[in-house]
Amino acid sequence: MQAEGLQAYAKRSEKKSGVYSFEQRDEIKFDEASEQQFQSNQIAWDFFNKQPESYRKKLIWWIISAKKEETKLNRLSQLIAHSADGKRM
Repeated sequence: MQAEGLQAYAKRSEKKSGVYSFEQRDEIKFDEASEQQFQSNQIAWDFFNKQPESYRKKLIWWIISAKKEETKLNRLSQLIAHSADGKRM
């Protein structure tokens, strides 16, 4: 690495590191309440779980990374509706 690159790396902010779904070390999961809400629609839940892991991970992250609870619930409702119709988002 060049000197400029090393300097930039040294100045990085940990606050901005690990904020994207692909940077998460742990398994990305719904919280218990969201998962129960999703599971209450068995057709949607089955469709969602048949999708590739990369798709599920991206959509779960999209939901759980919402800053407002209202946004999180809205996104979850959208995912459930699409999944119930057998459609991907």
